[in-house]
Amino acid sequence: MLSENKNAKIIIVDDEKFLTESLGIYLKKLNYNVVVAESGEEGLSLIRKNKFDIGIIDYDLGDMDGYTFLLRAELITKELKYILISGKVNSWDEKEKVKVKNAVVLKKPFSLGDMAVSINKLKREKR
Repeated sequence: MLSENKNAKIIIVDDEKFLTESLGIYLKKLNYNVVVAESGEEGLSLIRKNKFDIGIIDYDLGDMDGYTFLLRAELITKELKYILISGKVNSWDEKEKVKVKNAVVLKKPFSLGDMAVSINKLKREKR
């Protein structure tokens, strides 16, 4: 089970700077520890060096797609839970979602409230 908000560590991996900044500010106000990666490679490097509770991962990362990122991240750690985000319809289909346990899919644009609900859902689930 994940720790309380003040100790839960979240990594946001998305190449949209406005989204990562605004989401990071919101999550920090909710007392989460937030780290941002602007590319898939940067995100994987951070996951190798740090322990995160939740990863918020975009499907289109610029240097790789989100599914490739998830496959590579799962080789590094099985402990990370995911919120998968995308503005493209069907980019995260059920087949991909099933391969990654404890994943929630949010379509862009999503509300900050929806993100908070998704994080709380993952915090309650065991990996």
